[in-house]
This record gives sequence, structure tokens and C-alpha cells, in this order.
Amino acid sequence: MWKVFLVVCALCFAYNAVYALDLNQASATELVQIKGIGQKTAEKIVAERTRAGRFISFEDFSLRVKGMGKKKIQRIKEQGVFIDIPQNEQPSTVMPQLGEKIMYVRPKKKDATH
Repeated sequence: MWKVFLVVCALCFAYNAVYALDLNQASATELVQIKGIGQKTAEKIVAERTRAGRFISFEDFSLRVKGMGKKKIQRIKEQGVFIDIPQNEQPSTVMPQLGEKIMYVRPKKKDATH
């Protein structure tokens, strides 16, 4: 019985490793393989990434791609979808968690005499 349990666990880990998919690298063809992402959504994801650059978090992804709410993001994360950004591109500030409110602070105007 113990051996069967270990085999099942190993298969689960292997399944997730094989189907891990980075939203910043995936093509539309790869994205449609994820349950919950159809052809139109996959094309929107790739178009938005091309237009505005890499996604820096799932919060950023949710804000930029219409129809990607908390529940859908949770389901795709469970299927091995992740967002990877190189260390040298990490945002300098801490990004809020999905669902937290974001407060925008308008930068001060520069003095015209400088």
C-alpha cells in the first residue's frame, strides 16, 4: 500500500513539472492547453504581453487581461501556470496580493524653475 501511495505522489509531481507554464514565455498554442483558457483569451494574453511587456505578478495579469479574476487565476495556478521574472527585472516595490486594493499616489509636479 505504501508503494502505491509513493507512486501516486511521484506521478502527481511529475504531472505538475511537465505542465508548468510561464505566462511570460508561453505561446497562444501552449496557453490553450490550460483548462479555462480558450483561444480568444490566449490571444489576449499574448497581445497584452507584447503591448505592455512582461506580467510582474498575478495581480498585474488580472488587471491587464479582461476576464482573469481571482477564481480563474487560482484554477490556472493549480494547473502549473506561473509568472517568472528574471531577478534583474524584479519590481523595486512589494506588489500587493491578489484582491488587495491598490492605492495610486500621483507624483509631485516638478518645479518649473529647476
